[in-house]
Amino acid sequence: MSENQILDELVYESASGSLLYKGVRYLLIRPETLAGFQKALAETCGQKGGAALYDGGYAGGSLSAQKYKALHNFSDEEIVEFMMNMGNQIGWGNFSLVSYDAPLKHLCVAVDDSPFAQAYGPSSRAVCHLIRGVLAGLAEVLFDGKCTAAEVQCRAMGDEACRFEIEAVESIGA
Repeated sequence: MSENQILDELVYESASGSLLYKGVRYLLIRPETLAGFQKALAETCGQKGGAALYDGGYAGGSLSAQKYKALHNFSDEEIVEFMMNMGNQIGWGNFSLVSYDAPLKHLCVAVDDSPFAQAYGPSSRAVCHLIRGVLAGLAEVLFDGKCTAAEVQCRAMGDEACRFEIEAVESIGA
């Protein structure tokens, strides 16, 4: 087995043109394709474009966390570790857990070499909306309720790495 479990277990079904991991379909797409889509959305929809990407990431993160937590019978800590590793292994950058506080319903994740920030190029705003959404979706499973996420540092803004602060909506302002 290589150091990339996802690639080791990825199944290609030629009849349907599908790539599957644990029965879930994935696709390979260049980051520049997504960056072009994101820029077109921003031009057309303004900040609502980033919100749409966040929502898509949120749905995917929540579905993945639910599926793999149940499939592997993971604890909350184990699903966090699994999702960090999965982010690395599917090419979304080098994910690392900064902090996880279940009682406070708070999660902080750093991502080095985000392909989204790299492909997007320099920006005055954070651009990793898909990652931000995925992490909020993961946190929804951990904290059993809606969560929000902020990208407080972004490589596209000149920061060394991207950093995400995620918390349950109910804990905001508490």
